[in-house]
Amino acid sequence: MCGDSEPNALGWAKRIDPCLTRDKPATKINHAALLLDVETYPDASQYERAQRMGVSARGIGDALKRAGFSYKKTFYHPKIDVQARKDFQTKIQAYEACGTPIIYVDESGFSHDMPRLYGY
Repeated sequence: MCGDSEPNALGWAKRIDPCLTRDKPATKINHAALLLDVETYPDASQYERAQRMGVSARGIGDALKRAGFSYKKTFYHPKIDVQARKDFQTKIQAYEACGTPIIYVDESGFSHDMPRLYGY
């Protein structure tokens, strides 16, 4: 019933069920090229993929959804070094066991002569 077309607007208004399917497949984004791009650049954003493929980011999002991909946050960075993290945690626990205070230094920098914009 979705693809049926009646010649007048009254026929369209009488159609009760919503159109849930497309009558035409997606033609602008090549499915094989999209899968290759996902394999080549697994951490790329949809905007970056859209720039490479010459389409919109929304189109990439829809194509990824059709292909079964979803972007979810992971708990671990892909370049994590598990052994280095364990060594660091062991070292911190050894300092805490000795009673040595641990001081973390913010290395982002702070200029002492920054002009104040407000009088706080």
